[in-house]
Formats: sequence, C-alpha cells, structure tokens
Amino acid sequence: MIPVVRHFAKVRRAATRIVAHAAVIRPALRCAPKALSRVDRCRPLMIEFRQVFKRFGAAIALDGFSATTGNDWTCIGVLGRNGAGKSTLLRILVGMLSATSGRIAVRRQTQCWPFAGAALATFVPEQTAVVPTLTGKQYLCLHETMSRLIGVATDARLRERLVMELDVGAHLDKLCRRMSKGNRRKVELIAALSADVPLVVADELTDALDVPSWLQLQGIIRAITAAGRKLVIASHDLSFLADVCDRIWVIDHGRLVDELAVGAISLTELRARVASSFGISLSGDDDSHACSRDRGT
Repeated sequence: MIPVVRHFAKVRRAATRIVAHAAVIRPALRCAPKALSRVDRCRPLMIEFRQVFKRFGAAIALDGFSATTGNDWTCIGVLGRNGAGKSTLLRILVGMLSATSGRIAVRRQTQCWPFAGAALATFVPEQTAVVPTLTGKQYLCLHETMSRLIGVATDARLRERLVMELDVGAHLDKLCRRMSKGNRRKVELIAALSADVPLVVADELTDALDVPSWLQLQGIIRAITAAGRKLVIASHDLSFLADVCDRIWVIDHGRLVDELAVGAISLTELRARVASSFGISLSGDDDSHACSRDRGT
C-alpha cells in the first residue's frame, strides 16, 4: 500500500509542475498569438536586454545587464563564473522569472514581445526536468501533447533523427529514474529540440553528455541553425561554444563584460580574451598556463 501511495504522490507532484508551467506560459500566448506562423518565423529575430536587474533578497543576480543580438545572428553563447547570473538571465528570457527592473524584448520586425515565452522558445534547464515515473517514450509523448495544447507542433522527423544520432533509442522504454543522468539529458534535449519553435534556450546544454553525443550535438545545432532557428546557450564549455556559436557574451557579477565574435579570432585568442575578461593572465610556463586557463574557462 505504501509504494502505491508514494507513486501517486510522485504523479501528483509531476502534475503540479505541469500546471505551474502552464501558468507561466499563458501570458506568452496572449502576448504572441502570431508567433507560430511559418511566415513569421522567416523574419529576423532580435533579443534585447536593457539595464536588467534581478535581486533575490539582498543578493544581486543581474546588475544592469544590457546586450542585444541584432538581426544577423544564429547562436549566442553565454559564458561566466559560477553564480555570475547566466541561469537567471535565461529564465528571465523565457518568462520563468520576472526581472526586478529593466527591459527584455524579443522582436520580429514590428512585432515585439516582453519575453520569449513558451510560444516562441523551448527551454532546456540546467537540472533535468524529466518526470521520473514515466518512460522516455512517455515523456516525449507528454511533451508533444503539452506543446500541442499551446499551439506548438513537434517535428517528428527531427525527433527520430535526434534519437538515432544521440544513440538513446535502446533506453526509451526505461523509466526516466532508472536512466543514467546522460540519457535523461538526451531525452530532454530530444523533446526540446524537436519542438517547432524559432528559439531554443539552453542552460548547460552538454551537461553529462558522453563524447560521441557531444560531437553529434555540434552537427545537430549547425543543422538547426541552418534551418533558420536561433539558439541561446549558457555553458562552461568554451570549446563547444566556440564551435557552434557566432558570438559569446561574457558575464561577470551580473554584467556583460565582453562580447566576442567567435569567427573572427582563433580558439587560443578566444581563451586569452575570456581570461582577460576575468582578470586572469595566461602568460608563464605551461603549468601556470593550464591552471589559469582552467580557472578562467
């Protein structure tokens, strides 16, 4: 009897999370009723942060963050120390958090929305949010159903490709709680990337992925951006960001301290610029160089 009660308690908690998510995304539906049209997706998309502050009590997560993507971009990387404000920034962008003050806008020509919201973006959180009592297939089905309820279609062909390339098909019949952390991450990535929305926002996208999947994901992202979709990725993996992004925002203490055009400089120069942004010197012998680089990236 006790295991049954515990099972229903978990289901109830999962349902509560879904209801809470629905409460977050309803404003997006009112703000962006035309965001899902295919004609609209072909228009340039611009994200703008203007003097954004976010406080949690006495703690300041974002301290006047300002940045804009412009119209000519495909993938923005967000890099910073632990606690620099990266996750807070992404959650504000998709409407999961409210800024204390400042302006956040997602623009498409003359149309403007106060945040990306679920109708414009899919969000991959740092901590896996799969429902532990569902199998991988059931979770993907649930994600597709919930997306359809808010007018977001799922690209079935892309989902099949992702399952194959991330090599997770043999694990989809397992309960999510019995999967490894890496496979749970893959299931969540498949659900998010196969949602037919113009913007993907991801926090620690490569967390727990094995090397083959890490390499496959680079090609997947290039294919997605080539199809016209945009990505904003927060990560500590500088080499991954250098491979898939066209620009990197460097955040420190809640502020933008540097913006790097990835294609214009080599990886060595990129590391030096990032280290300089954090006040770290990479000069010296090989050992001190490696130590400084690890602390900086």
